[in-house]
Amino acid sequence: MLEARIARAQAHGTIDKLTVKLRFSDFRQTTVECRGHAPDRDTYARLLAEGHARRGLPVRLLGVGVGTSDRDTSQLELFP
Repeated sequence: MLEARIARAQAHGTIDKLTVKLRFSDFRQTTVECRGHAPDRDTYARLLAEGHARRGLPVRLLGVGVGTSDRDTSQLELFP
């Protein structure tokens, strides 16, 4: 499903971060992320293990995602 959303948004060339967000049984949450340019199951598994180790409680909700960067990183002029 994540791959389909990335394709629909035409964001393959702009991915710079992989993210896992966990909400635990006590309703606290944590986010783990790393640099990456494409979704990777092994990387998500590592991030999930790292995030779960932070609290060690049952997980209520799990989210995976990507972060994107704008290809145009030029600075705009303040006074044209």
